Amino acid sequence: MVNICGLQARTCHPSDGEMLVIHPLMLMTLVQEVTSVWWMRSKMPLIQWSNMKDMMENSLSVTVHANYSSVLVLRDQQPVYGYEAGTSGEGGVHVLVMHASTGHVMMARHFRTYQPAEQHGLHGCLDSLQPGRLLVLLGMPPFMTYMWPEGVEALLQQGATLVPRVTLGELWVMVTLTGHRRGFTLHGGRVLAETVATREGARAGPALRLEVDVIMATEGGWCGREGTKHQAAHARFCDTYEGYGALCQCDGPYNPALHPPPASIPMTEDIPVVIVTANKPHYLYRILKNFRSVAGAAETKVLVVVDGVQQETLHLARLFQVETVVHTPQGPPGENTRTNMNVGFALYSVFERWPHVDKAILLEDDLLLAPDLLSYFHQAAPALTLDPTLYLVNAFGQNSYPCTARDPTTILRAEMYPQYGWMTTRRWVQHVLPLWVPPGSGRDWDWWVYTEGVRGRLEAVVPEVSRTAHGGAAGAHVTGWEQHLYFSNRLLTRDLGVTLQGVHRLVAENYTDWLEDEIRQATKLRLLDHPCHTHIVPKHKAGPFVLYLGVASRADEYNSFFLMQACLGTDDQEVKELYKGVIRLRVRPYSRSLTAQARLNNLNDIYSHTTSSACNLSANNFEILDEDWQILYLVGCPLSHYCKHSSGTSDWMIPGPEMLLEAERVTRRRRMAGVRRVTRVRVAATSAEEEFTLNNYRDLKHSGGG
Repeated sequence: MVNICGLQARTCHPSDGEMLVIHPLMLMTLVQEVTSVWWMRSKMPLIQWSNMKDMMENSLSVTVHANYSSVLVLRDQQPVYGYEAGTSGEGGVHVLVMHASTGHVMMARHFRTYQPAEQHGLHGCLDSLQPGRLLVLLGMPPFMTYMWPEGVEALLQQGATLVPRVTLGELWVMVTLTGHRRGFTLHGGRVLAETVATREGARAGPALRLEVDVIMATEGGWCGREGTKHQAAHARFCDTYEGYGALCQCDGPYNPALHPPPASIPMTEDIPVVIVTANKPHYLYRILKNFRSVAGAAETKVLVVVDGVQQETLHLARLFQVETVVHTPQGPPGENTRTNMNVGFALYSVFERWPHVDKAILLEDDLLLAPDLLSYFHQAAPALTLDPTLYLVNAFGQNSYPCTARDPTTILRAEMYPQYGWMTTRRWVQHVLPLWVPPGSGRDWDWWVYTEGVRGRLEAVVPEVSRTAHGGAAGAHVTGWEQHLYFSNRLLTRDLGVTLQGVHRLVAENYTDWLEDEIRQATKLRLLDHPCHTHIVPKHKAGPFVLYLGVASRADEYNSFFLMQACLGTDDQEVKELYKGVIRLRVRPYSRSLTAQARLNNLNDIYSHTTSSACNLSANNFEILDEDWQILYLVGCPLSHYCKHSSGTSDWMIPGPEMLLEAERVTRRRRMAGVRRVTRVRVAATSAEEEFTLNNYRDLKHSGGG
C-alpha cells in the first residue's frame, strides 16, 4: 500500500510498518501538474501589465533620511528639503507637504516642540491643510518633550498610530495622504508608511531611512476653479502653496476681495498701516485676515514691507490687494541686523509712499489684533499732536494680565520702547532714521531706540489692556518658553466700541498733576505677610492704594519691583512702563482660572484666523465684578519724586533673600501650570509581542511644573 502525500504538506509520514513507494510514472505526472500550475499562475494579462507600467511612470518616490542632527528628503532622488541642527537638542517636528499630482513642495515648516507653545502651532498647521496632499512628518529628538496633548492629538488625526509609544531620543517618520475634515475629525486620509527608530537605554538609536512610492493623483487644479482673473490667481495660489486653511478650502473658501468690510470708525486724519514681514507667509496671512475684521480697516491704507523677494509672501499680498515694497536684505538671515534694517526701511517707506500723512502705525507679522485696534490709535492720536514729549502710542501693555489690568478705556503715560504694534509721527521718524541702529551692532532696534540716547526723555502712551498680542513662538526673539510663560496669557481687548477716557490727561503737565493727586490721596499700604500668599490690598475698599518700595534706580538693585510684579502676576522679567519711578496697576487676588481663561482665549484667536474649521477650545467665562479690581501705585524710593508723600525710609519696603526666593518659587509654579512634560523611556521588553508593538516603555514623568 502506497501513501501519497498531498502537495501542500510540509512532511509526509507513512503508516506504521509500511514503506513509502512512489511509482516513476506517477512522479512524472505529479511534476508536470506542478509545473503547469506554476506557469498558469505566472501569466500576466496584458491590461494588468499595462496598468503596472502606467503606475510606475505616474508615481513618485519619496525618500526620507534622518539622524539626530540632520534631515534630508528626496523626491525621485532629488533633494527637496534639508535641515541641519545648529546645536544639540534642536529637534522638533518637520512638516513637508507635496502636491499629490505634481510632487512639488507646497509647504515646509519646522516646529520646535521641545519648547512649550510650539505644539499649538503644529496643531494649527496640520489643521489648515487641504485634503489629498502628500504629507511627510518627521519627529527629530527631543520632539516629544512638550507635545501633549494638542501636538499628539494633531498627529493622531493625520493617522499616526505609533506616536503615543515613541520615547525620548527616538526618531519617528510618517508619510500619509491628508483626509477630509468632518467636524473635528479627519476622514479619508491614508497612511502610506510610519516607522520609529527605537533605542535601548542610553544608547542613541540608529539613523532612519524610509522610502515610499506614491501613485500621483490625476485630478486637475485647486477645486477645478478658474473664473475671473482674481479667482484664477486665487486658484494658482492654492494649487501652489499650503497651510492657509479657509483661504484654500473648496467648500466656500475665504475670499479677501469679497469679504464684507468691517464697521467704520470716526477718523480725523489719514493714518496708514505698515506691516513688516520676511519669509513667514503663514503669519502674514493670519494678520491680514485678522486686520480685515478690525473696525476702520476698509478706510485704512496698508503697506506690506517684505525683506527680500519672497514669492509666496508677495503672491499672498496680491490676493489681499494690499500694496507691497521689497527691501533688499541687509545682514545674514536670523541676525538682528536683518530685522533692524527692515524695520527702519518700513518706517521710511510708509512716509515716503504717502507724503501727506503725519502719523503711521507699524505692525509685525506675528501679532494678533483687537477689533478696536484702529479706533484705539485714532482716539489716542491727538496726544501725539499736542505733546512733542510723546514719541509713540503702543498698542501693547506690559502689565496687561488678568490680575493686573481690567479697564480697556484707560490709557497711561510711561517710559517705554516701541513694541508689538505702535504709532508714531513723521517728525520722530525724520529725527531717528539718520541715527538708526548701525549694522552688525548686536543690538535689537527697539532696545536701541530706548537705551541709546536717541529717545532722549520722550515718553510713550500705553494701554491698560492691550490691543495686540504676540502670536508667534520659537522665533528669533521670542522662544517657545517665553511665549508660554510671558505672552500666551495676556489680556487682549475683544470689545469693539471702546471709548478711551482721559486722552487730554496724557499731556505732560496734566499727567504729572493728575498722578500727584492720585498718590497724595491714596491709602498707604504696608506688607504684613508675603505678598505672594496674601493679597496686599484690603477688600471692599475703594482705593486707590500706594506701596512705597526701596528702589534706588531703574536697575531695581534690591529687586523690590520684581517682588511685587511677580507676586501680583504681571511681567517680572524687568522693570517696564515706569512713569517718574511709579508703576500703576489695577489688581485683584491672583487667579489661576482667569489666567487659564486668558490663555485659551488667545489660542482661540490664533486658531480662528489660521485653520479651516472652528476651534473646539473652551474656557470658563464666568462673571467677575469690577469691584474685584483696585488701583495700586508702586512707588520706587528714592527713585521717584513722589516719595515725598511717604513718611521716609521707614515706609520703603526692601525684600530679603528668603522673600525673593519664595517669590521665584511661587511664580515658577504658577507659570508652569498646565505644562505637560513627557519623559518616556524605552525599557527591556518582557515578550516578543511587547517589543513588536512598541509597548516596552515607561513614563517617568508626565506633568507640568517643577
